[in-house]
Amino acid sequence: MSISLLNRRGSLMFLALMLMTVMAVFVSVFLYTVSVTNKITGSQVNSSKAFYLAEAGLNKAFWYLQNQSTWFTAVYPNPPGAGVNDPKYELLGDGSYTIWVKQEVDGSITVVSKGVRFDAARIVHQKINLSGRVITPVSGSWGECLLSAGTCP
Repeated sequence: MSISLLNRRGSLMFLALMLMTVMAVFVSVFLYTVSVTNKITGSQVNSSKAFYLAEAGLNKAFWYLQNQSTWFTAVYPNPPGAGVNDPKYELLGDGSYTIWVKQEVDGSITVVSKGVRFDAARIVHQKINLSGRVITPVSGSWGECLLSAGTCP
């Protein structure tokens, strides 16, 4: 009778060990899933903030144009610089934006702004008309550029 009790105790220990192994696998999978989800969420947050930085760049360009109506820059994607007609680069919070302003042949103005936060970048553009200090957006001209395309109006 004592031999059968020892066999039962061993089988219970084996079952407990198997249960612990299965639980360890589930915990590992859960932690990996949480880690991947956290990285994806961080990328989405950075992308959203880069978009808002690009929008801030558009607004800053509009401000420049309202206060210095002859302010134009080299066209996108020329790098920013310190010159009067170089694209403007500014830090804002934990990101930055670069703005380009181009006079079109029809008299309208195209503004392109690139917002960057960590590894995320977004580019937006808007075509406007400027009369004195009044900015009028051209209907249907706002858009977002695809970074993979490499070009923007």
